[in-house]
Amino acid sequence: MVAVVIAITGGFVVDAGPLYLSAHRLFPPIVVAAAAYLLAFLQGHPSIVAADAALSAFVHRHALAIAVVLAAVAAGVGIAFGTYVVAASDPSAYISQARLITRGDLVVAVPLASHVSWPMSEWSFAPLGYRPGPHPAEIVPTYPPGVPFIMAIALFVAGENGPFFVGPFFAALSVLGAYGLAARLHSRTAGVMAAVLMAFSPLLLSQVVQSMSDIPATGLWTLALLAAMAGRPIAAGALSGLAIATRPSLLPIAGITALLLAIWSEGGGRAAFAALVKFALAMAPAIAALAWIQWSLYGNPLASGHGTFAEMFSITNVVPNIRAYAMRVLTGETPALALITTSVVALVARRVPAGLESKTRPTPTAVLPSVCLAVLIAMPVLACYLAYGVFSDWAYLRFFLPIWPAAFAAAGAVIGNASLRLSPAIRTQVLLVVLTLVSARNVVTAAHEGSFTLRVDASRYGTAGRYLDAVLPPNAVIVASQHSGSASYYTSRPVVRWDSLDVGFDVALDDLAQLGRLPVIVVEDWEEPLLRQKFPASTFARLDWPARADFGRTTRVRLFDPADRERPTGRPPDRLP
Repeated sequence: MVAVVIAITGGFVVDAGPLYLSAHRLFPPIVVAAAAYLLAFLQGHPSIVAADAALSAFVHRHALAIAVVLAAVAAGVGIAFGTYVVAASDPSAYISQARLITRGDLVVAVPLASHVSWPMSEWSFAPLGYRPGPHPAEIVPTYPPGVPFIMAIALFVAGENGPFFVGPFFAALSVLGAYGLAARLHSRTAGVMAAVLMAFSPLLLSQVVQSMSDIPATGLWTLALLAAMAGRPIAAGALSGLAIATRPSLLPIAGITALLLAIWSEGGGRAAFAALVKFALAMAPAIAALAWIQWSLYGNPLASGHGTFAEMFSITNVVPNIRAYAMRVLTGETPALALITTSVVALVARRVPAGLESKTRPTPTAVLPSVCLAVLIAMPVLACYLAYGVFSDWAYLRFFLPIWPAAFAAAGAVIGNASLRLSPAIRTQVLLVVLTLVSARNVVTAAHEGSFTLRVDASRYGTAGRYLDAVLPPNAVIVASQHSGSASYYTSRPVVRWDSLDVGFDVALDDLAQLGRLPVIVVEDWEEPLLRQKFPASTFARLDWPARADFGRTTRVRLFDPADRERPTGRPPDRLP
């Protein structure tokens, strides 16, 4: 197993206080393994079979403890490699909304919007993740309140860093949930395999380092399914309600949860009906709160802050998305798919030899329940996001993350049954080595997607935001697009989205100056040509004077003061990494 990890990743170091383990060379673990197998063969074939059986029994007996360790690994990645900055659109919107919740008001007043001369001014004063509110000179968040509500609790408990622990917490719950689904529907050993595949999924590793809603939604729905299977309708309903408030588009999964609750209820039809009533009553408060918030902010209890149904979904997106998401799954989960495919082939091609079935493992027919659950969960998620917008980035596979725990639970069942086709002398050993190979390769894929270096690039948001807060006067107005959400959060000063302006760029800057405000421009390197393209006749859009400050390492961010174009300061820009 160590040799597999070294061969794929190039080696590793574990440095945990007094424990320091370094492995970078293939020769030592291969020698140790060869010597161990030689000694085992000298003792005879029965001893090898007994050793593998003992290893299998150990995994079965300590399955929950193994799953807990794997959950801790997933959470640890998020804590160790998290960005810890309010960045871009989603994180800035969620965390700023959490701060609004702690203050008891989701409406943000922007008085300056009523004094400028250009039309639709509220749109230009709304940073990323916000839109005009129900009244003039107001803006409101566009994202559902589920994750911000959880982050608000984290803010209260753990302070400013609290929201960044929400993703790791729910990543751990998602891993444990995958284990729980497989263990309940198949076996503890299948649960361990599901937990391994979930914990080391490149998709999970890429999302756990960011403050997004995909992992919380995944964890909540998985826990709701487990609560339904355990016959706990109130817990299942409360978790489903919070999951709907987190990702309203996945409301149909509540129907699947209710179906499981009815199937797993003991006592016949009357007991199932009573359980469903409790489930609905427990789910109702969160749904009512969501409807009230949407009514208050957007004027309709069924409205979304992101736009109308026709604006967000289209049947023409389905075919391009099928192709795009299929390639993303193949790119991100190739090792797991290869293992599952091999297992299916083994199940079809060979029968289990008589007398080789393990007493701790179910018969092959036990694969069906977990596969059916995975299909049921996949249906509403695919129906929603295949019709959603078409995106080019691999990271948008995150929309499908709620499918992963049930899918890996089914994979664990399939792989577990396929392992019965192997000789009892090597069955468990082969299984552990193959899972190690899959996990090591997944780590390499996650690294290739930038999961472990994202914090370095994302740090520019925090650096720029804190710098602006420190140097800008109170009457400053920040003109930005990509940094509009983070700048608004860190500085509490008004922002103007240049990409939302319906007036000339120079006109807007002059208008702000005549109102006694100091406009400054914050742009990333890739935004500068877009700014010039949107305002080709603008003098200030050329950005042809020295910047006041320069931030970032991979992606560069520059701060411009329009007043410097006519009165250059002559000093070099402040340079912050």
